[in-house]
Amino acid sequence: MSKLMDLKESDLNNRNIGLVDISKVLHGLKIPFMLSDGVLLGAVREKNFIKWDWDVELSVKVEDIFNKSELLLESLKENGFILVNVTLDWKNYKICAEKLGTKYSLIGFYEHGDHRMRAAWLYPKIFFDQLEEYVFLGNKYMVPSPPENYLKFQYGDWKTPIRTANKRSYLTSDVYRENRHTVRLLLYLKNKFQRILSKLKIFLRSFFITRLYRENNFQKMYEYCLCEGINVLEIGTSDGREAALALKNYGSKIKSICIVEPDIKNLRISRRAISRYDKNKIVNYHNLAIGDFCGTGDFYINNSFSNLNSSFLSGSGIKKIEMEYITLEKYIKKINLETPLLIKMDIEGYEVDILDESKKFISSLNDVSILLEIHPDHYSKHRSMYELLDWFFENGFKPIMIESAGVKSPSQFQGHKMKLISSDKTGDLSRGLYSCVDKEFVKYACSRNIQENINEYYMTSKIVRSLLITNSSQ
Repeated sequence: MSKLMDLKESDLNNRNIGLVDISKVLHGLKIPFMLSDGVLLGAVREKNFIKWDWDVELSVKVEDIFNKSELLLESLKENGFILVNVTLDWKNYKICAEKLGTKYSLIGFYEHGDHRMRAAWLYPKIFFDQLEEYVFLGNKYMVPSPPENYLKFQYGDWKTPIRTANKRSYLTSDVYRENRHTVRLLLYLKNKFQRILSKLKIFLRSFFITRLYRENNFQKMYEYCLCEGINVLEIGTSDGREAALALKNYGSKIKSICIVEPDIKNLRISRRAISRYDKNKIVNYHNLAIGDFCGTGDFYINNSFSNLNSSFLSGSGIKKIEMEYITLEKYIKKINLETPLLIKMDIEGYEVDILDESKKFISSLNDVSILLEIHPDHYSKHRSMYELLDWFFENGFKPIMIESAGVKSPSQFQGHKMKLISSDKTGDLSRGLYSCVDKEFVKYACSRNIQENINEYYMTSKIVRSLLITNSSQ
């Protein structure tokens, strides 16, 4: 965020509407919060929002919000907020949600001695314990008492505006947990090394992609569908691993594979990974986007994690490009894809939009399987996975397999008629793969942010990672 821009009066009015709305959500769930950071500075100094501030930050005691996360996430979505980032970590708790063009951040602080802190920051806990009511733009909010003491601790000379996005230029050293120059240098070098290592991994992964031990449950779901004469359509891929392994293990069964990927870098990596197993040249690559419309539209490249590219803006470190979009129905007709057909989608929540637009056409085809990675952060009453699955189940589709997220056997999986097929471990997280027959459970579990404890201090924000449905009679 190198260039700061002044918001228009209409933008500031919308920002206030969003602040009022998120306050109502928090009050409704009895989650205490206080104005903090830039919004508090603006309230006291400007009697308004700071025109060049890019978000609104609200601070909470982590113990007041941690076990209400599921209710909070669903309530935010029901009230028109789009979840941007969800970190349910006791020591680094943060939920970012966007509405009317503003990002609202709920930042959790845990108690430690005489302070409250999180990963990078610490404050005297008196700022959280001693509060007063403050009227801001006609509405009452809780703020540290007196707010001037908090602002002096955080900004030093808080009365003098400083127009910059560099936190070190306007925050005092007191708010940082670590200020030693040697440690800061080591952190800088560590981040630099990690970026270099990330780029090296991207370069090397296409050469060793089939040897990587990851996402084996997802691969099993993919390969379950590979019957004789199958056509495969992959919508979104960061490295082509699933298609490469499918060709390596079941190449004689596959009639064709179409890889559709908007990010040209991902497409090149996928081509390198797949080409060594594509002996019969049955794989086609298309640098475009499947969407809910036809024409030119925006696509967002995640500079840090290419597997998080998306058709809608989410998170930071994002580059916007223009991309040609085509609907799923028109793409299938254009290249004359026949059944049996496997449609694999990993597109960060946009799967609802795509499938909803083409659902009648898809359901008119026989022997279609749809493999989805689930992204409840991006679902809402206007992008409803529940309603989409309900429609498909009412029109001939059934769930075949479901993969858990975070833990092998989430508590809400128990008591349902599902059989554990296999388990997979990725880092500190475990996943279980189940055969599934309970449609009602699938609709519920796939559409909501349902928390599950990984340990005492960390939770997942979903219990389902991926789902396979089909209208095949076999």
